[in-house]
Amino acid sequence: MSHGEESLIFGLIAKKGAGKTTFTNVARKVFGDENTLVITSGDMLGERLKRAGKPVTDENKQDLYIGLKKTLGEDFIAQEVKTRIEKSRNKFRCIIWDGVRLPHDVRVMQSLGGILVFIVTSMDKRYERRRMRTTKEGEKNLSWEQFLKEEEKETEQQIADIGIKYGKFLFANDGTLEQFERQVGKFLRSL
Repeated sequence: MSHGEESLIFGLIAKKGAGKTTFTNVARKVFGDENTLVITSGDMLGERLKRAGKPVTDENKQDLYIGLKKTLGEDFIAQEVKTRIEKSRNKFRCIIWDGVRLPHDVRVMQSLGGILVFIVTSMDKRYERRRMRTTKEGEKNLSWEQFLKEEEKETEQQIADIGIKYGKFLFANDGTLEQFERQVGKFLRSL
């Protein structure tokens, strides 16, 4: 990172399968892998599950989140993310929090001067994309009923409202992968 250059901090607000990973991949191309840090709430929970010797699945992460918020407070993930961003601020040109989902996540991003990005994709497209990707265990065999059940989980409930209310930039991602990559790349290069 060049001297005097400030980190760009992004908070991605989007449901599963909407395009958060694609956004981060484009950021890595624009800014370089070595200049881009991606922090996901899910990875932070996954680290805790690994230390406990439990399988890292979306269901286990959601269960862990619900249990930990009772003991550590509603905003424990947001505070952990804030600490990681503050420690990394002068080391990376681009820092992305993949998974802003709740009001306290928004407050943390605002306190850091972060840019909130809302990515919107139709349910059909998100379901199709989740079944096609191979990065997450069990998604290839995800049924429509399972998908709908996941949409009702506590961690997914407020995403659309938060995106509408706080998203500074909106990306509609119902086209092709190439169209979305071009749109994100143009946006990132303009900053």
